Amino acid sequence: MTAQKYAGKVVIVTGASSGIGAATAAAFAAQGARVAMSAPASQMPALRSMADKFASSGQTCSVFAVDVTDGGQVASMVDRVVDQWKGIDVLVNNAGVGYHGPFESMSLDDFEKVLQINLLGAARCLYAVVPVMMRQRGGQIINIASAHSRRAHPRYAAYSASKYALRALSDTLRVELAPHGVRVLTFCPPYTESRFFDNVLHTVGRIKPQRAGATPESVAAAIVDAATKGKREVIVTLRERVLDWGNRCAPALVDGLIARRYESKLKSQI
Repeated sequence: MTAQKYAGKVVIVTGASSGIGAATAAAFAAQGARVAMSAPASQMPALRSMADKFASSGQTCSVFAVDVTDGGQVASMVDRVVDQWKGIDVLVNNAGVGYHGPFESMSLDDFEKVLQINLLGAARCLYAVVPVMMRQRGGQIINIASAHSRRAHPRYAAYSASKYALRALSDTLRVELAPHGVRVLTFCPPYTESRFFDNVLHTVGRIKPQRAGATPESVAAAIVDAATKGKREVIVTLRERVLDWGNRCAPALVDGLIARRYESKLKSQI
């Protein structure tokens, strides 16, 4: 039998009710981890269903109704996890939301909401978890960014801004927390077949990629693999790595290519 890489480890996954979050929770559980899964109260039926499946497979988990825009709820979850399992080994900051549409059509309230969830939600989790990891002299933080954190795209102003900032936060913490034995991984998944496009706050002329996306399970496997190897940052697909390289070497050229691509998609929707 293959040894379970995270046997007995305590892992928190936010935004765990579907998509990458659910698959990541399942992947860590399959490696023997004790998994704490959180999602907003409205998504608790999905979390409880997952918990039942874990239990039937002999896996250990707990579920928490947590709105990451509420620091009290985040802190309460972390306290309960520490009380129950005596520590936290991995935090997966996955909770997020999108907004699709031109910047000028987006209200400031919606812009702030995206930041409240994607960036400040992650920060609230970090404020609660980092002191625990520093006390225990070890741990791992996995911030789920996006390919949009390497190259922003039209009509995703708030989403891209939040993910760029999350990547910057990861870079800062990676250096600050290294002396305390805490590792930080920034994971940039590609377009994934999930409910992301169904859950965006708003969409104008929705542009869903025509190509097939990665499966949540394949992304989750890559997350666990990167975490096991102690990677600092991962861009999953060759397509996104080439785009990242092109953006660094010839940003104006990439601007033009992306602009033409989006103009073509907009025309096809008329």
